[in-house]
Amino acid sequence: MARKRIGMRSHYAKFKRHIGTLDDYGNPTYQKAEDWTDTGPGSWPCELLGTAGGETLRGRQVTAEATHVMYGWKIPAGSVRPTDRVVVGQQTFEVVAVMDPDGRGFETRIDAKEEIR
Repeated sequence: MARKRIGMRSHYAKFKRHIGTLDDYGNPTYQKAEDWTDTGPGSWPCELLGTAGGETLRGRQVTAEATHVMYGWKIPAGSVRPTDRVVVGQQTFEVVAVMDPDGRGFETRIDAKEEIR
């Protein structure tokens, strides 16, 4: 379903993938900016919507807390993962889920959680 609202896709998102150090348990440490590299489609025009947060139930799957939802043109499968980050302006978000909202392959929806520093 195409959204036709004023200001649609007025934000540009850049995707980052962790390539840095791991702790003793194999988890990313997220310590330095150099631990992240650009990935995905580059500068992705998107619509950025705030949500109420909390866990949501979609079908039989419970997704983690998401504070924002992003909509934009289709991103190739696998180029953005739930382990990546999204940077929009000065805000950084953790990717919670990446999906095709209507199954037609025209649009990508990204559920994201804002990182508080």
